Amino acid sequence: MENEQKIESAPSLDQNTINQVLMMLAPSLDGESQGLISAFMGMAKTEQHQMSADWVKKWFSDKNSGGAFVKRLLALNPNVLKKFVLQILTKVFFRDHDIVRKLEEDGLHPPGMILISPSMRCNYRCEGCYAANYSKDDDMSPEVVDRVLTEAIDVIGTKFFIMLGGEPLIYRPMLDIFKKHNDVSFQMYTN
Repeated sequence: MENEQKIESAPSLDQNTINQVLMMLAPSLDGESQGLISAFMGMAKTEQHQMSADWVKKWFSDKNSGGAFVKRLLALNPNVLKKFVLQILTKVFFRDHDIVRKLEEDGLHPPGMILISPSMRCNYRCEGCYAANYSKDDDMSPEVVDRVLTEAIDVIGTKFFIMLGGEPLIYRPMLDIFKKHNDVSFQMYTN
C-alpha cells in the first residue's frame, strides 16, 4: 500500500517537473538537440540510467532519427507533448526501483520494456508475409494479455509495453486493455 501511494502521488510532481523541463528545452532544441541530451545525461544516477542516457545521446546524434523525432514532437499540441514526455520519463527511464532492486538482489534483471503480440493476424495479405498464415484462433485471449501486463507491472516493475502483431489494432480487445492499464505506457507498431 505504501508503494502504491508513492506511485500514485508521483505523476503530479513529475508533471510539474516535465512542464519546466519542456519550457527550458523547447526553445533551445537545435539540430543536435544538445539541451535534451544534457538533461538526460544529468538525470543519469544509476548504471541503468547511464546506459539509457548513452542510448539517447547516440540516437540524437543521428539527425535522421532522433533529431527528426524531436522536430515532430515539438509540432504536437503542448498538452499531448507534456503527456508523452511524462509517460516516457516516468515509465521507462524511472521504473519502480524498489521492485527492480529486490529482483537484482536475487540475480534477476527485469526488462525496461516488454514486446507483446496479442495477435499475429493482419488486415493486409502481403506476399511472403508470415501474418497471412494466422487466424483469430491463434490470438492471445484478453485474460492472458491482462495477466501478462498485470504481472509485468506488479512483479517485475515494467511500465512500458510495445504492442506488435501482425496488426495490433485488428485485435478487438486492444483498446479495452489500454483503458484498463492506463497507468502504464504503450507504443504500437501499426500499418
